[in-house]
Amino acid sequence: MKLASLSLGLIIAATSAALAQPPAAAPAAPPAPPALTADSKAPVVKGKELTKNPVAFITENGATKVVRGPDALKAPKDATVIQTELFPLAGVNYTRITIPKGKSFNAPKGGDSMVYVLKGKVKVKLGTVTADLGEGDAWRKLGPQDNTYTAVSEVVILETSAPATK
Repeated sequence: MKLASLSLGLIIAATSAALAQPPAAAPAAPPAPPALTADSKAPVVKGKELTKNPVAFITENGATKVVRGPDALKAPKDATVIQTELFPLAGVNYTRITIPKGKSFNAPKGGDSMVYVLKGKVKVKLGTVTADLGEGDAWRKLGPQDNTYTAVSEVVILETSAPATK
């Protein structure tokens, strides 16, 4: 009887261990970020640590050219120049974007993002949908979609990445 119980116990343990193993074809998961605990120092980004980067949208021969950094400040007067400030926080980037009143630009295509209006009013065209948004409003920018932002008043928005759509 003891031998049967021991054999059954070994079979159950071996089966449990086999079931706990990921399938051989499963890709390895990326390493998890360090866990925050009650004793952890909260991750913070101070204003002096921000990466500030002006961005200019210049139209030349009907095509839009994007220029970043010091060269953006040398853009022609009819260009749309916005100020971006990058907050790298715990593996996620948040970008504060300031758009001057009356300026408009097509948001660069790429990854999906979530956008929140901190200050001012903006008209957004997201694919075929148009909306007038103000402080406290938000929208989702889909990476492959055409998105146009027009500042009705000076507007400050906060953008961060979002899970990709399929």
